[in-house]
Amino acid sequence: MALLRFAVTHGAWEQCLGSPMWVRVGCLSYSIAMEAVKPQLTQKREVIIRKYEQGCRGRAQVEHPEEEDINTRPFINYLGILQEKMLLRDRILEAKHRHQEAQRVEKWLKMIKHWTQYQSSKKMESRVYKGIPLPMRGKVWSLLLDVDKVKADNPGKYQQMKEQGKLLSEHVHQIDADIRRTFQNHVMFRQRYGVKQQALFHVLLAYSAFDHEAGYRQGMNWVAAVLLMFLDEDDAFWALTQLMSKPKHAMHGFYKANRTKLERLQQHHDNILKCRVPKLKKHLDSQGVSTAAYTQKWFQQCFVDEAPFSLVLRFFDVYILEGEAMLTAMSYTALKIHRRYLLKCRGNSLHEYLQDGLRRTWDMRDDAVLRRLQATKEELVKFKCLLPPSGLLQCTVPSPFLLRGSQWRG
Repeated sequence: MALLRFAVTHGAWEQCLGSPMWVRVGCLSYSIAMEAVKPQLTQKREVIIRKYEQGCRGRAQVEHPEEEDINTRPFINYLGILQEKMLLRDRILEAKHRHQEAQRVEKWLKMIKHWTQYQSSKKMESRVYKGIPLPMRGKVWSLLLDVDKVKADNPGKYQQMKEQGKLLSEHVHQIDADIRRTFQNHVMFRQRYGVKQQALFHVLLAYSAFDHEAGYRQGMNWVAAVLLMFLDEDDAFWALTQLMSKPKHAMHGFYKANRTKLERLQQHHDNILKCRVPKLKKHLDSQGVSTAAYTQKWFQQCFVDEAPFSLVLRFFDVYILEGEAMLTAMSYTALKIHRRYLLKCRGNSLHEYLQDGLRRTWDMRDDAVLRRLQATKEELVKFKCLLPPSGLLQCTVPSPFLLRGSQWRG
């Protein structure tokens, strides 16, 4: 009983479910144990919430706060990423990027002023692929996701969900644990219980109360954190709900207990590899690497924390504009760009590169990657394969898409 009480208290009781010990203890013992530790869980939950409410004062109560030491990474790049060093080459590229963005701001101001004229235009698509300037990114994301409209339709709802989450959410401990691991190398999130960590906690807690079916799942923290870099807390919450619920994005399906949507997109990615890069697909299969092993985080997090941060933001711009279809194009583009290196990898090194290696610097500039992404999108549109066919998982005969495989290899 003491062992079970320890497992429940430390959130590890799920691992006990299939063990012989668990079978012997039975449901009655579990219920007794839960009742015994409930006061401890409640107390721990209250402590977590109180520390976020106190902010920096809450941080003072932590003996060794888990945060990035700015002394070990004293340089901050233009995107807020802490770095150990800043080479002359990096400074030159950063200055060039700032100059390009300054030139684009005026064009974006004009588009925002005449939003209804531009919002569905080719000009909008072209400029998003070229990159939304940092000062305009939050405003453009809000417009693309109709944040102002959904806020106006739900006055006071965010505050209500936030308070409800504090009282009732069962995800407090997991949210807290994940926040500690989120963007530790970014100046906005490095400080334990700092302003942005507080906002992230509140947004995720509110969403867990707002969406009972999905609640909170790992991966949401990364998406919400990126939104909070460019939006205030209230707007970030509604932007997250829009990404989860709008048919164009429908990220909600990635986080439900029913994984049909995720599996459907993974199977479609698998089919694309078979048809377009059969040599790479055969190599991955020979090394025991399934698409599910690396695409779950890619899709659930829209490549956040799965690519260099400057590229992540460019992907995120395109994803907000285009929706779910771009996840197929992004994953296919990433593998095409790294195909030669992947074909040389074997065993664990191949697994590790697909799961962690893509975070490092790519061999081409972000603009070049986005041009490749746009070309990939056009390629998939041409062959009607940008989105998976409906009912892909239920197919018992080859789909028309697969029958076109030989033509596709061209």
